[in-house]
Amino acid sequence: MQELSLYQIKNGFMELNNADDISEEDKAKINEELSLALQNKSKNIINYNNYLSDLIANADIEIKRIQGYKKMLQNRQDRFNSYLLENMNALSIKKIETPVGSVTVAKSPLSVEITDESKVPEKYKTQVITTKIDKTKIKNDFKETGEVIEGVQYNTNNTHLLFK
Repeated sequence: MQELSLYQIKNGFMELNNADDISEEDKAKINEELSLALQNKSKNIINYNNYLSDLIANADIEIKRIQGYKKMLQNRQDRFNSYLLENMNALSIKKIETPVGSVTVAKSPLSVEITDESKVPEKYKTQVITTKIDKTKIKNDFKETGEVIEGVQYNTNNTHLLFK
């Protein structure tokens, strides 16, 4: 038997269940072949899923590596810019022009740093309140007591794949 797709295997089982013109002996033989094909296909599906999981894990590792590299480059640029600013200020140079661009020492805009929050008047403070709903607690209470909370939809018919 040639390699069947999962779609073909599924349709084969469905057609087999609806076929009235096939003997029980032939049905059993076809069912066995389809079951074997499904077993082989499932092995390949699990292998492919494991391969994708490994790729995702490697992508996460690579993302962290590149983020570290980016941070190193940003730190290098910040140190270089501080070094350049320090030297331009020491030499009282306000602007350097070159054929590829220019560098100008500019006054930074006003910035504010809070040193003691308790001394800042109330008119400058904004109160932020956040509310978080504990879905796990709702789920556990429903499992234990069966209590249905208004404003909550309970989904019990969801399915997912579990690879081992």
